[in-house]
Amino acid sequence: MELPWQIGEILGSLRAAGYQAYAVGGCVRDMLRNAAPHDWDLCTSALPGEVERLFLGRFAAAHTGAAHGTLTLAAEGLPVEVTTFRADGPYTDHRRPASVRLGASLAEDLARRDFTINAMALGPEGEVIDLFGGRRDLSAELVRCVGNPEDRFAEDALRILRALRFAAELDFAMEPDTLAAARAQKGALRFVAAERAAAELDRLLTGPGAGRVLAGGGDILAVALPEIAGVLCAPPCPALAGRTPWEFVAETIGAAAPAPQVRWALLLGGLGRKKEEAAGEQGPAPEGESRAERAGAGAEQALRRLKVKRSFGTQVAALVRCCCMPLPTDETGVRRFLAHWGLATALWRMEAERARLAALAGGAGARCRQQGLERFEELVKEQLAAGACLGPADLAVKGKELLEAGLYRPGPEMGRALKELLEQVLEGALPNEKNALLAWAAEHKK
Repeated sequence: MELPWQIGEILGSLRAAGYQAYAVGGCVRDMLRNAAPHDWDLCTSALPGEVERLFLGRFAAAHTGAAHGTLTLAAEGLPVEVTTFRADGPYTDHRRPASVRLGASLAEDLARRDFTINAMALGPEGEVIDLFGGRRDLSAELVRCVGNPEDRFAEDALRILRALRFAAELDFAMEPDTLAAARAQKGALRFVAAERAAAELDRLLTGPGAGRVLAGGGDILAVALPEIAGVLCAPPCPALAGRTPWEFVAETIGAAAPAPQVRWALLLGGLGRKKEEAAGEQGPAPEGESRAERAGAGAEQALRRLKVKRSFGTQVAALVRCCCMPLPTDETGVRRFLAHWGLATALWRMEAERARLAALAGGAGARCRQQGLERFEELVKEQLAAGACLGPADLAVKGKELLEAGLYRPGPEMGRALKELLEQVLEGALPNEKNALLAWAAEHKK
């Protein structure tokens, strides 16, 4: 296994100074999967102060986890976490150990880790040190706890979400005892901070195995995301070929492109359903303005509680509202759609509709919806190719031209005039040409 030169230099320097040092955790897992590691974690017998002194003048050290024996070295653009071998004391808050003991052995350090696939180390000769069957579980594509899963999840409830997230990201199955323990301990998820839950949910949703994990673990996720409970509990629906609304949501997410805005919108899109709609009596997605407002407000509230970035929450809520509205199939309607929602939301909406159609798989109304989507996509391409005017910035006339023509002075009247000009262009009543727009403005000046 070829290591980045920075990793080789850090490991070599620690070993040359008489310390044990290993690459450990996710980077070893990823290398065994022939995947590029996202993060580099090293463990060593050296204490944090000894690590810092050893690399003084070479790599800057940040005390990112001093209480737990961790330094982060800035190694020529590569952040590397170096942690002293440790054993964890008792967990008292379902999240973190009350104390840690530095100076443990490598075996003790590996034993405290969450899952077998994350509890392997890489030795000096490139040998894999695997005390808990991580390679076996990698081959079997299983997420399994190190030791007793009930104990692991009772110690740190975040591990429950991490288990589901790894299953989705790696497209692995949950080992049966691990899944059973996650279900038994799911109530402890209330101890997990909202932003930590959101980060795990985001990575889960964008993983290739997200649909399968959602289908099998929705009751667990509902503790961290109680907003989905209504959809989760709804009975099977004839319009969904006998599936429950939650099964349909899971299949739709699994069929969607891994754009986080799309998958979050598909997950939260059912929050605006009335009780009878959630029960599936009106099919997969009742459309309409009031439904859109309820769904958008529900999504905004959920994302606000999870403390996601405001800009991301706004994008998802807008897409949720957009997904509740029918797709126009005429030029004027498409121009107005693009002007109101924006191109990014329109593209995400098309992806969401493709995913819904894939999940419907020829069910009731699928052919009609497919034709509508194809027509909408065709018209969007035409409007973009033609350089259609979709907002005030696209108008061939700006406030400056209205002022120079002596028609309006800066103020509310000019704003209303520009808005009306845009309406005329969107409607197709006026070409987006300077002379035509000025003539219309002059004729209709009040």
